[in-house]
Amino acid sequence: MVERGVDQVSIELSKACDVSAFISTKLNEVSIDANLRNRVVASCFAVALDHFDAVLALLGRTPKIHSSAFALIRLEFESYIRGMWLMYCATDEQIKNFSDNTFELPKTPTMINSVEKTANFEVKTLSTTYANDWKHLCDYTHTGALQIQRWNKSDSIEPNYSDDEVVEVIRFTKTYALVTAVSFAEAVIKNNELANEFLAKAKEIAV
Repeated sequence: MVERGVDQVSIELSKACDVSAFISTKLNEVSIDANLRNRVVASCFAVALDHFDAVLALLGRTPKIHSSAFALIRLEFESYIRGMWLMYCATDEQIKNFSDNTFELPKTPTMINSVEKTANFEVKTLSTTYANDWKHLCDYTHTGALQIQRWNKSDSIEPNYSDDEVVEVIRFTKTYALVTAVSFAEAVIKNNELANEFLAKAKEIAV
């Protein structure tokens, strides 16, 4: 729950902006082996991180643009899953066809199941997130009931998102930005030292 008596949204937003700056400093201008798989995967991870930055920009505005920020949560998570599947599970032919727009990726739960079997996931965090949150994420992305409910007040149509919900969005997207950064360092850059820096940052902000 959000602590009362303080502007927790501003505090969480500031922390998340610090994480964004940390990730950008470490990843901008890095060199990678520019084979097709790396280029496709790196693009997926870059899109996920872009969505995170967009969430922060939308929630940092006055007034906040809540609906668009909430709609991006699923897209960040999905971009990360796609990058992981393309790195660890796709064949060379599938990578080529995907980059040529002639191959449709598997459904998200199928990709998650494959990734958790092949990418050394000791804890099934991705499938747990999917089971617990996917329906809600889709509702916000596709203008479902949850999104509509947060635009209805008793006497007006205007944003009505609680601080608790906004903090949850910031924390969720911040967590998956760091997860993405770890995977970027491990899978694309092949730099375990950098991956450990991102892991250390994730543990630091979890305290």
